[in-house]
Parts: sequence; C-alpha cells; structure tokens
Amino acid sequence: MPYPVISQHALGAALAALVPVPIVDLLLRRMVLHRAYGEIGNEAGVVLNGPVRRLLLKEGGNILVGCLVAALWWPVKKLVRTVVFVFMVKDAFDWFADATLRGLMVKRAADRGLLPGRAAEVGVAMDASVRKLLGSPVTGFLRRRSEPPPPWQASPDLLSQFAQENLRYANGPKALADFEARLDALPPLPAPPEG
Repeated sequence: MPYPVISQHALGAALAALVPVPIVDLLLRRMVLHRAYGEIGNEAGVVLNGPVRRLLLKEGGNILVGCLVAALWWPVKKLVRTVVFVFMVKDAFDWFADATLRGLMVKRAADRGLLPGRAAEVGVAMDASVRKLLGSPVTGFLRRRSEPPPPWQASPDLLSQFAQENLRYANGPKALADFEARLDALPPLPAPPEG
C-alpha cells in the first residue's frame, strides 16, 4: 500500500486549503492530486497520463458557483480571521481525508486493472462515493464517531498513521467499501475482437 505517497500528497492538498486567495487554493489542490495520481499509478505498475488523471479529477458540480462562493467567502475570512482560522484548519483536515481517500480509490482501481482504460467510470464512482459517505474528520472526532480500523497494512510512518486515523473519523472505510461496491457493479468490458 503506497501510504507514504498518498499521505504526502494528501498533506499537500490539505495545506492548499490554507491559501487565502480564492481559486488559487482550488487550483493548487488539483495540481497536487494530479501529480499524486501519476505516482500512485506508477507504484501500481500502470501509466496514468494527463488525460486519464484529468478524468479522475473531474468532479461534479458547477465551477462557476464554486468560484463565486470562494470570492465572496474571502472578504469574510479577512474580517473574522480568528474564527475563520478554525474553519481553515477544518478544511485542511477535510481535504486531507478527501485526498487520502481518493488516493486509496485510485490505488484500488489500478490494482483491479481498471486504469487507465476505465478512468471516466472510475472517476464517477470515486466522486459518488465521496459525496455520499465522506464526512468531516473534525466533526467525527468531536462527536466521537469513528469507524473501526480498516484492514489496511500497518503504516510505516507517522504521517501515514495520521492519514489512516483522520480517514477513520471521516467515515472513510465506509466510503471506500461503497467505492469497491461501485467498481464491482461496473459492467465488464466487451472482449477484444480476435484476429
């Protein structure tokens, strides 16, 4: 399990939430995830080129609305710096959990041989599972809600251990199980023509 690669990039994506400039934070997060997916693919023995990674990064929703919300939220952050700092830290934990989960999902899909050939379908399954089940690790911690430890390999380093714990409080194991079920439900590819 490439936890060091996943957790390092998840930390980078989480730190992007602390960038106080609207849109730049979102672009930085996408750049970090784009690079992470390539490295995860390399560790899994598959080549995830730029177009495949962009398909995996395609998230549903309206980017214009997201940019507008970010632009309106920025002045509020400036006015209420101390309160907003708490929210920024929460965003960082949320993005860390999101990036960790998405990295694990790319790894699982690559291990199944679904990447790069079925990147669009895998991306849709990733987005659906994340939207459906992934919560905030901060909220989970405050409510003392965590999933039982998943059957992951022992983490080799402190950052990877933190990534696993953060994901547990964010309902990550259930989201990962939902993703696996969505992959199981994908129709098989037609057999290649003989000849």
